[in-house]
Amino acid sequence: MKLTRRPAAGFTLIELLVAIFLLAILSAFAYGTLSYVEKAREATQVSFAREREIELAVHTLVSDFEQLSPRPVRQPLGTDFLPAIMTDTSGQNLVTFTRAGWSNGAGLPRSMLQRVTYRFDKDRGVLVRSYTTVLDAPLSAVPIKRDLLSRLEDVRIRYLPAVNLQVTTNNSGIGTAPSNADSASTPDTNANKPDSFASNSEAGGWVRQWPPLDNSNVLTPPPALPTSGAKANALPNNPGANALPSALSRRRPRAVEVTLQLKDLGKIIRLIEVPG
Repeated sequence: MKLTRRPAAGFTLIELLVAIFLLAILSAFAYGTLSYVEKAREATQVSFAREREIELAVHTLVSDFEQLSPRPVRQPLGTDFLPAIMTDTSGQNLVTFTRAGWSNGAGLPRSMLQRVTYRFDKDRGVLVRSYTTVLDAPLSAVPIKRDLLSRLEDVRIRYLPAVNLQVTTNNSGIGTAPSNADSASTPDTNANKPDSFASNSEAGGWVRQWPPLDNSNVLTPPPALPTSGAKANALPNNPGANALPSALSRRRPRAVEVTLQLKDLGKIIRLIEVPG
């Protein structure tokens, strides 16, 4: 009996080419899906980072303004006082104020109050927060700066004053705020001042500058000092160093409205109530 040898089983060239073609198509689909997932992950991370940056900036703004302290600071030369909160319309600084609640976890010998300045760097489109390690900082004090929010087009801050902005002066020459009874019976004279106050006022009584323009004399001059006698001999060489901050320099707004115009996400408006 003669045995016949069967040929070895295998794939033909056409079958191999078809299999390779199908594998290439599946690989292309898989790579496209993987690339899409990777790009979506990167976009999500960028979006989350941007949201965290905005949330941190808004939280810092709210925390600072909610802890406004009525504590004026001495000028760098030490001869007078600067208001507890003040705007700077002549420069890039938006507002400078004193805030409380500066944490001191290391137990350093310093105050819990902090002098904070917000500045809008228009060239870079960045909101910068800076502070000094000394409350009554001298000229040699170097502020510590931090970029708080980027990709900004504009920053607007406006303030809601108290109902009555009038201030009386006692016999010592130091300004004092009127009592509740007096403020209820005293007419509001701001409506009769269209020149300065109207240019600073907006709808609803909001103002863009603090202290308001109708109270241009923010710091009440110190009482008259004797020029002769024993009391005059006891005075220091620099009488201005004994000047006391006026009530207007301690005055705070009732509320603060911060408007952030972002280049990528539009406008964010935050209304902050100032306690006290």
